[in-house]
Amino acid sequence: PTHVVSNMLILVGTAVAIVVMSYLGQSFAIIPEARKLIIAGPYALVRHPLYFVEAFIMFGAALEFQQPWSLLIFITVQIL
Repeated sequence: PTHVVSNMLILVGTAVAIVVMSYLGQSFAIIPEARKLIIAGPYALVRHPLYFVEAFIMFGAALEFQQPWSLLIFITVQIL
């Protein structure tokens, strides 16, 4: 059951990340001048939806491995 839950978290998180990226469109850029403020879709609900979804994906990966180091990596990334 843990394997199924972890895979679902990873798959659903990845699908949601793709949807979030589609809302960014041309605003997905490294150069700040190329970006513009997006306030529609998931960005109307959460300030940084990609970070939010990344947490789901990383938690799914931590469940997949079921090792203390994977939980430690997950917690460290969430704190930083």
